[in-house]
Amino acid sequence: MLEHARNRQARAIRCNARRGRTEPLRGPKESSHSPTRPCSRTLARVVLKMRVAITGAAGLLGSALADALVQAGHGVLAIVHQNADLIANDGRRLASMPWSGAAAAPGEIVTMRADISEPLLGLDRGLAALLASQIDLVVHAAALTAFKAPWALHEAVNINGTAHVLATWPSAPLLYISTAYVCGDKDGAIDEAPRDAAYGFSNGYERSKARAEALIVAAAATGRPIAIARPSVVLGDHATGTIRSFDTFYAVFRLLAEGRLSALPAMPDAAIDFVPIDHVIGGVADIVAHWDGAIGKTFHLTSGQPVNIMDFRAAMAQIRHFRPPAFVPPATFDADALPPVERRIYARAVRQYMGYFARAPRFATNNLATLSGRRCPPMDAAALHRMIGYAMARGFLKQG
Repeated sequence: MLEHARNRQARAIRCNARRGRTEPLRGPKESSHSPTRPCSRTLARVVLKMRVAITGAAGLLGSALADALVQAGHGVLAIVHQNADLIANDGRRLASMPWSGAAAAPGEIVTMRADISEPLLGLDRGLAALLASQIDLVVHAAALTAFKAPWALHEAVNINGTAHVLATWPSAPLLYISTAYVCGDKDGAIDEAPRDAAYGFSNGYERSKARAEALIVAAAATGRPIAIARPSVVLGDHATGTIRSFDTFYAVFRLLAEGRLSALPAMPDAAIDFVPIDHVIGGVADIVAHWDGAIGKTFHLTSGQPVNIMDFRAAMAQIRHFRPPAFVPPATFDADALPPVERRIYARAVRQYMGYFARAPRFATNNLATLSGRRCPPMDAAALHRMIGYAMARGFLKQG
């Protein structure tokens, strides 16, 4: 009888998933006392248990999200490329097993190797169709985030990869992990809405994510259940500074803190939106849990409290052995006037980040607060010092 109930529930989930909605997975005792309610917008506050496919599941955000979702009772199909190890943000190796034909059970992770740069992710049509029948929601988190990568790679992974994910599971509800900086060079208030096409971009990463977002928006226009999540510059855990790997902006921070450059161009009113990873992961988990209320919306997973660039430099300068560069007006900065070694560092590792030192976007954060009540904790000087302290404790930044 219990097996019959489970089969009936699985059929209901598949049916609802085709409509972009999933009923809560109820245990035998709960279902015997609480009749199943039809899907409706009123279920936005009900925590749903779903079978979630995550692309880029071995990445920093992907693994942390897989960890959060299985702890919440969801089943996770982890789509990985070359590296199949799922490491949580605190360094724990997540328990998982290779996909063997069955859907992930609640609280379980199964892994599948695939390549989003290939049509059908490199899978045959039969396998892709079978996986589709085992998925209630796709979270497309795979991306090439290296700012200095050639445009052809950004196009292959971030743009074509998104098109391939959409085409591989054409009816699956999808949550796209974008970036808040698809706003490009725009300053001031940034709404949780399609980007303003009048503005350009600071690097190929931003441009490619905006192009991918356009594919997502076009798919949503066909009636497909879709939502977009836009993190800003992701740092470590708010309480401890913990982060699994020191990527992207951390590498630039080290160059600045260690005095590898004597001067950089920066607008005095520029500001960077740093966001702790726990807020990003909690926000994505909220969107999954309240999927019915998230469909059709864009969510800024940002602090909403951008750090002024001069305050950012001051936080570095407070560390006795740090030697941050002088920030000078862009109009007076001449990269060719830097000493030869600094000129090479600037060209190879820093220049592509300079857009962050020349604009001050303020990202609206209303949609997540409305959906789940979650708000980002303060990203103030104390939080930045926790991030710096953790990086020093791990040996990424030099200690005095």
